[in-house]
Amino acid sequence: MIGNLRNRIRNFTAATRGNALLELGFAAPIIAIVLTGLLDIGSMAYDTMSLQNAARVGAQYGMKYPTDTAGITQAVTSATGLKADNLTVTTNNFCECGDGSSVTCGGVCADSGPNRAFVSVAVQQSYKPLLPYPGLEGQIPLSGQSVFRVQ
Repeated sequence: MIGNLRNRIRNFTAATRGNALLELGFAAPIIAIVLTGLLDIGSMAYDTMSLQNAARVGAQYGMKYPTDTAGITQAVTSATGLKADNLTVTTNNFCECGDGSSVTCGGVCADSGPNRAFVSVAVQQSYKPLLPYPGLEGQIPLSGQSVFRVQ
């Protein structure tokens, strides 16, 4: 009887049928979570690049029409493939002197040189990940910004 039990234990531990399926069952959820995380990171990177490019397009439009904030916003919205209702577009016109100090547009610089005018466009949008990750809130803010010299 003990010999029979010993043989059964030996046969059980030597059997390898189904091991691959068992290992796949253990590894599949981990692989799925890692791939979903990589997909989230890739989507966030793509959306960030899209926001940066849209801000650049808005600033280029702002170089020609610096006071047309509605046109800048429309240019930004058209340039991105993201949902327009979630975009926040902020434009700002400012001037500075040759030494980098701020001055009101049309004002006189301390060195009597001409002031330089700039247009700044910032675009923001929230990204909702596919899975809830520990330590991250529900939505992750993404942004892009571009500053161009008008004159």
